[in-house]
Amino acid sequence: MKKIVALFALALLTSVAVIGYSIYEEIRKAASDDPAVWEQDIEALEASTMEPPPPKDAVLFVGSSSIRLWSTLAEDMSPMPVIQHGFGGAKIEDVNYYAERLITHWSAPKVVIFVGTNNINGNENHASAPEIIREELSLLIETILAARADTQIFYLPITPTIFSWDKWASVR
Repeated sequence: MKKIVALFALALLTSVAVIGYSIYEEIRKAASDDPAVWEQDIEALEASTMEPPPPKDAVLFVGSSSIRLWSTLAEDMSPMPVIQHGFGGAKIEDVNYYAERLITHWSAPKVVIFVGTNNINGNENHASAPEIIREELSLLIETILAARADTQIFYLPITPTIFSWDKWASVR
């Protein structure tokens, strides 16, 4: 019986350590200014989108964890097919960096973007974040339209949360 309890305790401790490390890694990547920290996440998104390939009329959703964690996206958007390309704590610069691989490669007729919250929350000088978001979003739109001029682009605005309420003036 002691062996079973010890094995259970070891399994539980290992699970907690793995979860803790995963959370630490997500926070580390979100705090980084180097978009290359997302490479493994982007490779996984590419692989998951390849088989089976999405229909040509799929609506592409891209952005931060709000898109990644939207577990009912396909059902919520049905009957429209979707491509779900959200990753971790992405900032607008990260989405721009991976735009060809995550967005323009797929030639989606509609692109929905949700990004910017991590620019506000992850920036000590959050007052400068709105201008950065505006500039980077303009670049992203230019990139998307250069690849397919008839793309419809939708930007989901940053929403207030208890974690960013003190920065709401910047968000607005």
